[in-house]
Amino acid sequence: MPYGYKTISVAQSNSVNAITPNTGSTVAANQVDTYTLTAGNKWMQLAATNGTITLAHSLQGTAGTYTGTDTTFASFGDSVTLYGYKTDNAGHIIENPTYNLVLPKGSLSDTASTTAN
Repeated sequence: MPYGYKTISVAQSNSVNAITPNTGSTVAANQVDTYTLTAGNKWMQLAATNGTITLAHSLQGTAGTYTGTDTTFASFGDSVTLYGYKTDNAGHIIENPTYNLVLPKGSLSDTASTTAN
């Protein structure tokens, strides 16, 4: 009888690093060898139940929306809201903070100045 794997187990990883992909193979050492599938980093999830191995990308939830509500231009001294985002090591958006920017007070005039400052 050829060698094979009697048991296939799965293992999780908490790594935030990428793996180096390669092509290769593994050979059972005997007829009751155990074969282990390991997630390469924390964003891949593995589960083994009743003869089935499931591989999935972990879900990060929703970070929110990037829609503004301002319909007019801000004036000097007003504030505007800027929308940003933060990502994890895999580039998933995990948060979308807002930043309040206060425009300097001042004025705008189309009149040309005749004096240099």
